[in-house]
Amino acid sequence: MIYVQLLESMSLIALSAYVYNQIHLSKSLIKEDLKFTDKLILIVFFGVLGIIGNYTAVNVGTKNINHNIEFHDAIANTRPIAAIIAGYIGGPVVGVVVGLVAGVNRYFLGGFTALACAIATVAEGLIGSITRKISIDDDYNLKKVFTGAIIAEMVQMIVILIFSRPFYEAVNLVKLIALPMILINSFGTMIFINIIKNAKKQYRINELEKEAATAKFVALSAQIEPHFLFNALNTIASLCRTNPLKSRELIIDLSNYFRQTLIRKQDFTSLKNEIEFIKSYFSIEKARFGSRLTLIIDIPENFMEVKIPVFVLQPIIENAIKHGILPKVDGGIIILNACISKNNKDEMLFYIEDTGVGMDAIKLENILKDSSKGIGLKNVNQRLKLLYGENYGIDIKSLLGKGTKISFNIPVKGGILNEL
Repeated sequence: MIYVQLLESMSLIALSAYVYNQIHLSKSLIKEDLKFTDKLILIVFFGVLGIIGNYTAVNVGTKNINHNIEFHDAIANTRPIAAIIAGYIGGPVVGVVVGLVAGVNRYFLGGFTALACAIATVAEGLIGSITRKISIDDDYNLKKVFTGAIIAEMVQMIVILIFSRPFYEAVNLVKLIALPMILINSFGTMIFINIIKNAKKQYRINELEKEAATAKFVALSAQIEPHFLFNALNTIASLCRTNPLKSRELIIDLSNYFRQTLIRKQDFTSLKNEIEFIKSYFSIEKARFGSRLTLIIDIPENFMEVKIPVFVLQPIIENAIKHGILPKVDGGIIILNACISKNNKDEMLFYIEDTGVGMDAIKLENILKDSSKGIGLKNVNQRLKLLYGENYGIDIKSLLGKGTKISFNIPVKGGILNEL
């Protein structure tokens, strides 16, 4: 009977998970970096959920252990789920605080297990955060969540045996509730996390579609804006008399550049297409600024069929020209390189290095927060994270007066790199 009653209580957990995702508790709560207000909302939500777990508990005292035990002296409940999940999502501070909130409430309900349950709830919040830290590279690994919840519930049983008196009643209670609580609460924790995992995945897909659409639209509008077209045509016109052959080449480059922009319907393209796109763009800029600009592309030919996201390399090259090389009086060099990552043979490492003006520490710290530079670095960084996860994105190193190096990894499916 206790299994059925605990399952009924766990249905509230599933409902809470649904509500959690519908209101998102603000969409920021499914990202990796939680602000103070995000953590506060988590504490309130899971604190209330833990308290509800106390009041929807299964009373096992009066009928199963000792007739002198009063209501709430011994209860089996789903309170631990709230603490474990809070710790897993919000970290140790959130887990411990939620454990305190739900645990203190349980303590004041009274009973010979009151102190033990309060202590155990705090410990379970901490165990939830440890579980997340262990599985950080797996992004909501359900097996580890389930295992962590089992460990947390076993710790609760041990704490009950240590702190609850009389001891024989604690032993009888643990015999009665241990297996159902370990199983039901562990499954409940896993179900809640799985619901959040699926919502997070859908959120990433939606954001990726939005970012990709924005990238393409802004890229297109930026690339055909009047001053860009005016500058390109001006350069071509000036070469018509002095160097007709060069002007013809630039017309072809400009045509290829716009054609590549217009025909890109998919989210991925071959590295070969992206390189051709970059060369067309650079030829136009090179014609305008001459020897001040130099681009070196050092990528093995056998990498050219690898699929990469569209509009990830060209915006970085454009950023290097506009904000790195051109502000420097004598110009500089940009190097585009790709190789197999030393840390992971199934990933390609790209880096774009320039010998431009570089950045100071303050500007470097805020560069990815700046949305004033069109699609630029911020958009590329966001799209890489949305496509491949929070562990990906661009890494920027820069020295003022020396230049900037931007690098990022891209996973390649199917072991293609091992065949190259």
